[in-house]
Amino acid sequence: MNPNKVENTAPQTPQALPCGVIQDLMPLVRDGVAGPESEAMVKAHLAQCEDCRTLWEALGTQSPAPAALPDDSAVLHKVKARVSLWLLLVIVVGLLLGMAIMGSGRAIGLVFVIFPLTCGIARWFDDGIWKLVPILAAAIVPIQSLPSLFTMMDYTTPASALFSYFQGVWMPASLLAVICLVGALTASLLRYAVKGKGKKQ
Repeated sequence: MNPNKVENTAPQTPQALPCGVIQDLMPLVRDGVAGPESEAMVKAHLAQCEDCRTLWEALGTQSPAPAALPDDSAVLHKVKARVSLWLLLVIVVGLLLGMAIMGSGRAIGLVFVIFPLTCGIARWFDDGIWKLVPILAAAIVPIQSLPSLFTMMDYTTPASALFSYFQGVWMPASLLAVICLVGALTASLLRYAVKGKGKKQ
């Protein structure tokens, strides 16, 4: 080590920066996110520059703009709308499939799976839309039986034909509504059990 060499231990003064750079750094210094060197440069500049000092004081009187946050209700509404459209598609497909099976007269046992399953899925994901399923399922029977009503009217009085028609459709229509409600009840119990386990964990 050279004994004649004297180390410069004096603190270095911050290098002067243009006003534009200082003004860009001002918001960072004001918010406390600027580094110590940047903060020192800004303060040194403010001590000498009256224009920037005026701007600094003006910044101090302004309240920071709140960060734009997403609207939770709007996001939730969009999610619910998408789920509702998806559930409506599931309900329509399930009802049409059940209607086709009933019209064909083959594999009637699948009706006792399709309708409860459709209603159960709707009940699992939505608290309101599932109520349409038993009503629409029950309506399938009288709709499919309309040709027989017109046929009976050709051979008997309208009143007698209507009586026979309603006598023939009310029981299967009620049965379809009941099996849909069984599916909804099963889904409700399963959902309650899953939520109960989630809370315990």
